[in-house]
Amino acid sequence: MATDAQRNLIDRRAPEFKMRADRLDYLDDAALQVSASRFGTSYNLAVVLLAAHALELRRRVESGLAGASPIVAQTPGGTVSFSSSSPGYYALTVYGLEYEQLRKRRHVGPVVLNGSNSVSGV
Repeated sequence: MATDAQRNLIDRRAPEFKMRADRLDYLDDAALQVSASRFGTSYNLAVVLLAAHALELRRRVESGLAGASPIVAQTPGGTVSFSSSSPGYYALTVYGLEYEQLRKRRHVGPVVLNGSNSVSGV
């Protein structure tokens, strides 16, 4: 279940999703994929960034933009540059890029699903 800290943080970091009732479901899903022990004090931020990444991908599908290219850069004014190459899943959104940078700064490895459906390395 999403914590108050996560709900407040997603509303601040990704205000475009504040009115989506399902944003809490996305937070819950992201929390299952992020390791509190590996992210430490950045755990809530990691959960929020991963949830916002998924929400943005969902928004694109709903608006017919599912085939958008990975983001290369975004200016403070909101102008976004896209790439035709495919550097990875997280490069598809600004939130995914931030999550990937946070993951690398925290030295957290890639997601690994083992046979018992538990997640390690995230």
